[in-house]
Amino acid sequence: MVELKEILKAKADQLGWGWHEYDDGSIELENWSPAGEDIVVTLAGKDIAEEMVKYSSDFDVDEHVEPLVAIRGTRGVPSSISVLVTDALEIEKMLDELACGFVLAEDGFLTAQIKEVTKEEAEAIIGTRKPIGVFLCMEDGRAVGIDNRTGDAWTEDFDDRADCLKWLLGWNKESEEAE
Repeated sequence: MVELKEILKAKADQLGWGWHEYDDGSIELENWSPAGEDIVVTLAGKDIAEEMVKYSSDFDVDEHVEPLVAIRGTRGVPSSISVLVTDALEIEKMLDELACGFVLAEDGFLTAQIKEVTKEEAEAIIGTRKPIGVFLCMEDGRAVGIDNRTGDAWTEDFDDRADCLKWLLGWNKESEEAE
């Protein structure tokens, strides 16, 4: 069964964020700002999209920059205040993009309801074009996506399960380039 957490992890990966899960259920997301700051977001892991929206909306550029001004030019912190502010504004955009991505991914997941099927079920769906829906089949470590929303049973093979989920949710390279 495809879980929402797996979809959100794929979205984080697509947006360039690392994802680390801990035994207590918490999640740490990590990325680098354009100026090289290590951005680490820690979420409880209960309602990931909602937690990320709150984290993003609570981010304050001024509060972020203020402690960095005191140590600018040392410990890898840029010496220019304008660089610090510009970087903080970029971090704010990155957090907003991740929060929005999680919300849209959650909506897409709930709408698409990707169903995991066996090889035999996948072959039947491709052959009969029924039932209508979105399907994932894991076979010999490879992922096969079947998009049968229109009854055309579009299929694609992937080396990676996460890449297959991205394709099934429409997060392919063509849609990225169109944005």
